[in-house]
Amino acid sequence: MSAYVSSPELTFGFLFALEDPERIAEVVRTLIVRKTVSVFRLARLSDDDGPPERYVVNWATIPQINITTAAPEADELRANGTMLVNAFLGEDGEVSLYSAHGETPA
Repeated sequence: MSAYVSSPELTFGFLFALEDPERIAEVVRTLIVRKTVSVFRLARLSDDDGPPERYVVNWATIPQINITTAAPEADELRANGTMLVNAFLGEDGEVSLYSAHGETPA
């Protein structure tokens, strides 16, 4: 099973493949309660010499976070201007990103 974490306030959504949605929900709850600010960096492609894309999520300020078992279809993501980010969840709740699909949010 997978878990997809998104919010209308974010221009990207996290897809955690092969993760228990309940576990992901608990990690997100902990991030909110601890007022965690996460900084994510998406590496550029090898043919792009620019710096990595940097995103900041202040979990405590997001009024609505959705956790579902599937990401929207590519057409819906594109229409909403949402970038799909594939990620892993570590043992201590840290998120590591490994790829992104779609346009980088502006």
